[in-house]
Amino acid sequence: MHNHVAPCHPGDLLRHTTGLYDGYPSRYQFVFCRGNERLEINLPDQVRSSSVHLLRDFALGGVGVVCLPSLVAGKELLAGRRYAVGTFSFRAVYPTTQRGSLKVCKLIEFLAERLAQMPH
Repeated sequence: MHNHVAPCHPGDLLRHTTGLYDGYPSRYQFVFCRGNERLEINLPDQVRSSSVHLLRDFALGGVGVVCLPSLVAGKELLAGRRYAVGTFSFRAVYPTTQRGSLKVCKLIEFLAERLAQMPH
């Protein structure tokens, strides 16, 4: 089920081999948005991985289409026309005993500031 024609619309993904990350909270349901257009799709889990780096290599090798965070995909996915997929929240999880820790607070502040500068 491999289609070498680049998808132009999210619905085209149903005719492609897709690689999906196991850790997405929405699992295999994706919401694509562009302007006023909104489309919900359940993608088949033909290839699943807990490694976004493996999925990046999968896509760069021309094997299939993947959905990756811009942090991992960098310039490869930010170039050209694309659809935006709903964002996933960043959360800091740490023991309650560390709640008042200056190191933990500074790390969270640093990450929040750094992530605010990154593309969606």
